[in-house]
Amino acid sequence: MIQQSTFSQSNRIISITELSDLLSKSRVSLWRYERDGILPKPIKVQGRTLGWRESVILEWLETQEVA
Repeated sequence: MIQQSTFSQSNRIISITELSDLLSKSRVSLWRYERDGILPKPIKVQGRTLGWRESVILEWLETQEVA
């Protein structure tokens, strides 16, 4: 049961607003980071809606250097 909960949580989709709050960056900055290859590419969720898999963002955060 714990594995399923972890799996569900890690595959949760994070919106641009949630990511902005998480990283304390503006939405514009996040789109620039994505454009410049700094941030992982989002996935298409529905229609024009984009988001990031939580697991991908958590992995990406672990690889970032601490300033």
